[in-house]
Amino acid sequence: MQKLVSVISTNGEGVYFTSKTDTLSSVEKMFNMPKRLIAEVNNLTSLDVSNRALYVKKYSKIYTVKPTDTIESLKRFGDTETLYKINKITYFYPGQKIIIYNE
Repeated sequence: MQKLVSVISTNGEGVYFTSKTDTLSSVEKMFNMPKRLIAEVNNLTSLDVSNRALYVKKYSKIYTVKPTDTIESLKRFGDTETLYKINKITYFYPGQKIIIYNE
């Protein structure tokens, strides 16, 4: 049986074929893509991602919201409406992990 090859474009977007040892956490670290987003875009019903084809997109950074952050301080990462849209949220809270850049 021939091994399937992952196809990831230069912008970091594409299909990644997981191995039997891959986990949701390892894919998250590899692509800097939040687990919740991986699960959502791939319609995952379980945490088992071994031997699957997953749509992935590399994100430049995940930021953890600090208790001292305000809406104004988060604007350093861009327009807050865009941050809400990218993260599919309606508010920020301390400890929340958000994508701060998506090309």
